[in-house]
Amino acid sequence: MGDIAAHAGMNRSAVCTFFRRHTGTTLIEAVNTRRIDVAKNLLRRKDLPIQQVCFLSGFNDVPYFFRLFKRTVGITPKEYRRLE
Repeated sequence: MGDIAAHAGMNRSAVCTFFRRHTGTTLIEAVNTRRIDVAKNLLRRKDLPIQQVCFLSGFNDVPYFFRLFKRTVGITPKEYRRLE
C-alpha cells in the first residue's frame, strides 16, 4: 500500500479511503480478488505445484492462500484444480 500511496502522492489512509469511496470495496479486497483470479488461471496448469501457484499469484503465506482461496472460491485450490 505504501508504494501505491507514494505514487499517488497521498498517505496510505487517504488512498484506502479514496479507493473504497469510489469502488465500494477495500484496496486489499481488490488486490486479493485479482490474486485469486491469477491463482485460478495458474491452477489450470497441472505442472505447477500449488505452493508455487501461491507464490506466483502474489501470496507469501501458503496457509493464508489456502484459507483465502477457500473463503473466496468455496473450495480448496486442490479441489479447484481437480475440477478444471
